[in-house]
Formats: sequence, structure tokens, C-alpha cells
Amino acid sequence: EQSTLKPALLTTDFRQYVALFYGMALQKWGDAAGALAKWKAGLQLAGDSPVARELEAAVRSLDKSSQPAG
Repeated sequence: EQSTLKPALLTTDFRQYVALFYGMALQKWGDAAGALAKWKAGLQLAGDSPVARELEAAVRSLDKSSQPAG
């Protein structure tokens, strides 16, 4: 038997964590632009949530790692 979830049942926190971890996977697989897009999409869901702090940290870490040393 196949189960389906209605989008309304998925909390904003859950959807933001999906964006966070999906972005982490994309970054690991070498798709920094894709990771950044997922993290920013997660932030758009609720920029003031506790999960948003983690998304912001991920964006900052990517920005730091993409800057040339100097």
C-alpha cells in the first residue's frame, strides 16, 4: 500500500531541514551553485526560524570556501 503525504502536513521546519541536507549533499557532490540555491529556497520559507540559522551558516560557509585565499 502506498502512502502519500499532503504538503500541508510537512512542517516548515521539516521542509527547511530537507533543503539544508539536500544542499549539503549537492555541495559534497561538487554542485555549489545548486547547494546555494537550495539553502536560499529554504530561507525563503521562514527566515526567522531556528532552522534558518543553520541555513544561513551553510550559506556563509560556502561563501568563505569559495573566496580565494589571500
